[in-house]
Amino acid sequence: MSDSEDIKTLDFLRFTVRADAKSFTSTVKTKNKQYKTLEKWRVNQMTSFSRILGETSSDIATAYRRNRVATVAWLTRNLLELSVWIEYCTLSEENARKFANDTLKDLYGLAGSMEHVDILKYRRSRDLVQSVGRIFDSAEAKENFYSVTEALDKKVASALSDSGPFLTEEQLLEMATIIGEKNLRDNHLNVTRVAESIGRGEVFTKQNKFLSKFAHPTALLMCMPPGCDDNNPMSFFIQDAGLLAADCMLLFSAFLAGIFPKDGRP
Repeated sequence: MSDSEDIKTLDFLRFTVRADAKSFTSTVKTKNKQYKTLEKWRVNQMTSFSRILGETSSDIATAYRRNRVATVAWLTRNLLELSVWIEYCTLSEENARKFANDTLKDLYGLAGSMEHVDILKYRRSRDLVQSVGRIFDSAEAKENFYSVTEALDKKVASALSDSGPFLTEEQLLEMATIIGEKNLRDNHLNVTRVAESIGRGEVFTKQNKFLSKFAHPTALLMCMPPGCDDNNPMSFFIQDAGLLAADCMLLFSAFLAGIFPKDGRP
């Protein structure tokens, strides 16, 4: 790719995508306040998607300018996964609820990881728990937990809102029975299988495998010289990132068109 193409894509990722993502968030909130089409949990889910899209796109541009090959590959791979989740969740409310179901599984995994930290090896593990806990202790964070888990059950939502995410594994398993979730130990929604279900399986698998070779400390990555030159793959990464970000914005536009009335007409 030419330098001019890279510059255009970097500007698109850093400025256009971030601005469009913020605009989408504002539009969803404004229109939903007017038409009350979406439940609060789904508004938060969609606006979280747009926030992460804007942040990730901007971070890719920053990492590129700092010649961070692994970081650019990792963030582009994150954008690839994000595009799958956005497409999956915008296809139907049922899909969006399934994704929300993973909230309890995430909390279960988080609780298990915190409870089983080796105190002797990690002497500051208690500080770690308290530090992570403070992230979720704000009124805004608890409100987000409530709105997302309200898609599961109001009792679960209330419990999480009151106590935050740091419940025991046993408490989370009890909550799972309320919503009919048989086993929180089951795997989360698998992004590869989800990609297959929306017709993107082959392309996703190939892109993910390619990016992973550079996102992880692989032997291949260790052989690469530092800095940018004509043989550096980052140019290909950011072009992919630009296409993925553009696809996400198209999905947002289609979502708005399908959910809210046009020109004030029902």
